Amino acid sequence: TLTVDGRHIFEGNYAGSVGGACYIGRTTAFTLSNAEFTGNESGTDGGAIYKYTSGTLTLTGCTFTNNKAGTNGGAIYKKETCILTLNNCTFTNNTATGNGGAVYIDAGTLTFSTTASTIGASGNPNTAVDGGGLYVNGGTVNFNVAPTITYNTAVKGGGIYIADGTVNSKAATAITYNTASYRGGGICLAGGTFACSTTVASVNHNTAPYGSGMAMEGGTLSFNGSDTLLRINENTAATHGGGLYLLGGTITGANHLCINKNSATLGGGIYCDSNITKTLTNIGTVWGNTATYGGGIYVAGGTLEVTGTNNYLRHNT
Repeated sequence: TLTVDGRHIFEGNYAGSVGGACYIGRTTAFTLSNAEFTGNESGTDGGAIYKYTSGTLTLTGCTFTNNKAGTNGGAIYKKETCILTLNNCTFTNNTATGNGGAVYIDAGTLTFSTTASTIGASGNPNTAVDGGGLYVNGGTVNFNVAPTITYNTAVKGGGIYIADGTVNSKAATAITYNTASYRGGGICLAGGTFACSTTVASVNHNTAPYGSGMAMEGGTLSFNGSDTLLRINENTAATHGGGLYLLGGTITGANHLCINKNSATLGGGIYCDSNITKTLTNIGTVWGNTATYGGGIYVAGGTLEVTGTNNYLRHNT
């Protein structure tokens, strides 16, 4: 067990392989508080920190700025079964040449706990190919205390890219003002599960050509509990799907969706790709969205079936 407290500065370190500032291996428990990681760089993964194998890593009140990974995890890369806990940490202007501008999770558990962390800031985005803020390749991510994931940039998944694994939104998560140059300004769900079990989670004010709020390429969007709500509001798509872009995957409990005031050329609220067959039961609320074609929903082809009784498509233009 290793505990490091007080103001510690990790600056300008370089590793030709992994972990620009720190490589943490089989430590049973590693706790680090009030540290600053600035301008560190790795040749491959983990610009600032690379956490390998088992044990726990708890970071409290730490800041990660201007770190760079040659491959994945601009600030942090977490591998295998270890448990990573973030409390009141800040990630700004970190870069991955590959995926996960701020944090890359390969397996194990990441928990946002105790005090909210912030990933991204206006003028200081975290940047990657996929997952500007967070890239989930496996394992479990728990938003026990709501992080703010904001102003990050990527090709796909400006805020979050989920390839596999599970993201549990258990608090009022805010995914806002992120940008993707292709799909999923806020979230790109390619596999795995994004599970909402909180009163309100918000995916607002994000931009992308396709699916400015969320792009679903696969995986599952699920809702646990009668009071859960996912708001996909006021996102702007240059072309397809202002709120939600559907290419694949499964939505369970859709009556917990609130898709409002988004805009696009095709499908202000929802765009359904031509290659899918999709059934939406109790779709929830699609309200006040705008588009040149299909203010509420645009179906390019394939099959879209809307069933149930809780379907509210109102005041779309």
